[in-house]
Amino acid sequence: MPAKALPVHARNPIRFPVAGGGTSKVARRQRPFVFSLFSGKDVEKGIPILQAMAAKPLLYGADWCKKTIAIQDYFKTHNVSYDYINVEKSDEAMQAIQDMNRGRVRFPMVVVGEQKPLKNPSPEELDAALAEAN
Repeated sequence: MPAKALPVHARNPIRFPVAGGGTSKVARRQRPFVFSLFSGKDVEKGIPILQAMAAKPLLYGADWCKKTIAIQDYFKTHNVSYDYINVEKSDEAMQAIQDMNRGRVRFPMVVVGEQKPLKNPSPEELDAALAEAN
């Protein structure tokens, strides 16, 4: 009986940086969605961006979190269009939070364009990040 050939995704793994240095090898089919949020050069810096919406803020948080709600209110009062990701409903989002925080779970987190992720940002920090993005 001839040996069964491995599928292409198993023969052609992807290497990507992991927290703490080094790389991890993952087969293409097993690759989590969150890694598609990174551009090549920004993976090394650990800065997630949405390719299609580079200047649109991305808010990671939880529905019950008062600080997340305060940031959502800030965006609404300032007429800022943003994307919200509930970290409790997505394993990929939870992994992204951990990647941005050296393995710890901290939120809310706001990512604006290619800037450094903001951990529990104040209104002043949000003002500065939005001004820099525009």
